[in-house]
Amino acid sequence: MYVASALAASLLAFAVWWLKSEHTPTMAIQVAQTFLERMEARQFEQAFELTVKRGYVGRTPDELRAISISDLASCLSGRPAYTHPFQSNGNRLRRFIAGREMDMPEVIVEFAGGSCLLSVFVRKTSGNTWRVSRFASHAG
Repeated sequence: MYVASALAASLLAFAVWWLKSEHTPTMAIQVAQTFLERMEARQFEQAFELTVKRGYVGRTPDELRAISISDLASCLSGRPAYTHPFQSNGNRLRRFIAGREMDMPEVIVEFAGGSCLLSVFVRKTSGNTWRVSRFASHAG
């Protein structure tokens, strides 16, 4: 009886911990990281394919190149540090049960470790693909 109670308490504690734990949007992070790697390699055409192809990232690879000169000059060597907004596993489960889209429509991937901080905004587009909608360096 004590073993069953201890097991039930342990499972409950694990469930509470898991529900409150942060979900890591790996696909959004991967797209942001690949985008920056291609920008660093000056492969603007390939980097452009990972964008929404309008607005803050430009409508052509040449526009992307021009935009990147001011925002990426010294920030490319960073690694993903965190994402925003926070989304817990419990929130995703709640959205799934309600029949709603589980992923946030836009995730900000913050990169640190270069000479400055860099935000890459990744938006979920039709077809369930993640695309870079904008990026900017900023102070910490």
